[in-house]
Amino acid sequence: MHIHYSGAVHVQAPPEQSFSLFTAAGEKLWVPGWEPEVMGGGDGNRKGAVWTTHADGETTIWVVVDFDVDAQHARYARITPGVKAGTVEVRVRPDGNGGSVADVTYALTALSDRGNQDLAEFGRESFEEMLRDWGDLIRNADIDYAALASPELSGRGSSS
Repeated sequence: MHIHYSGAVHVQAPPEQSFSLFTAAGEKLWVPGWEPEVMGGGDGNRKGAVWTTHADGETTIWVVVDFDVDAQHARYARITPGVKAGTVEVRVRPDGNGGSVADVTYALTALSDRGNQDLAEFGRESFEEMLRDWGDLIRNADIDYAALASPELSGRGSSS
């Protein structure tokens, strides 16, 4: 099974700040339990960087495929061994009112029967609900948007 879903999340900050919320370090500010382990040092904000996450008894490996802080665009490969693999893409743009819109695309393929079940349960409605939850979590988080300019969160720091 393969899924390909796109949707949007509204953020009440300009793109240059909002983009940071969709990085390995930035998601810690609003995703409960998000604790990525960056491999090889750095902040995970560079092409080729690798980190892992652990949730629901599974380890997911994330690889930064594209990362362009000036264009506010990132694409991550995500592989849950034996379950599913694919990409997550985030492109942040101005909303015309001083905030921004994060366009999010998930393209995932099942690697097993369990992966088929996971993706069948993660239908279009579940994806849209996830993005609504993301918007709520971001709105309700105590985020210091000025701190998003820090090198670790902005993606402009050294990550070698």
